[in-house]
Amino acid sequence: MTATRTALVTGAFGGIGKAVCARLESDGVRVLRTDLITDDAADSFASDCRNEQSVRDLVSWAEARVDYLNVVVTCAGVIDVAPVENMSLAQWQRVIDVNLTGTFLALRECLPLVRRSSYGRLICIASDAGKTGEAGIAHYCASKFGVIGLAQSLALELIGEPVTVNCVCPVICDTPMMSSLANDFASVIGSGDAQEWRGRFIAEIPAGRACTPADVAHAVSFLAGEESSFITGQAINVSGGHEVH
Repeated sequence: MTATRTALVTGAFGGIGKAVCARLESDGVRVLRTDLITDDAADSFASDCRNEQSVRDLVSWAEARVDYLNVVVTCAGVIDVAPVENMSLAQWQRVIDVNLTGTFLALRECLPLVRRSSYGRLICIASDAGKTGEAGIAHYCASKFGVIGLAQSLALELIGEPVTVNCVCPVICDTPMMSSLANDFASVIGSGDAQEWRGRFIAEIPAGRACTPADVAHAVSFLAGEESSFITGQAINVSGGHEVH
């Protein structure tokens, strides 16, 4: 193992991102954080994951602080609700740009820094909605299907190198995004208020509860370690039985 493991986490100030950063730091990893808006925390940089130059600036900033990256975790993501027939192109593009293009740019631009390390772990936060479509969020599902395909393809491109690429696929997670999604379904789809929609989300999960950010962070921690060296190209469910393939 390298003397000091280093990681870059996108979407680091969201619910899942914060948990991932905290867990990696508890594992002894130095974590560089980025998000569209950051606080004044050390080792944090505001960047727009959709913008190629902004991501390049992020990587230049990271390179000035660390000699290499062992781990890159792409947590940046957005969602809203719209049936396909009512979905605007702007809605479609925003979700695809953040969730899929943002992941592509982060992986592509960080790869040279990852290759400098003795081992690398590229970990994409996808979703179990990237395996089975869901009514009302087709753009989100398409973006997460795309993230899984991107990760699997890159994993095969990097076979023979000490770099793995995997996805973590949570079911709906108990974060502010879950509350926002419940509000969106209530206002756009109707047939219930936000609290009822939240209950419906959880009722669909066999384990009987929502995913937590810590559940996701535990999976990331394992995939970020040396012991996961023979696991690549996988999309690992963290879904309480909601998704089983």
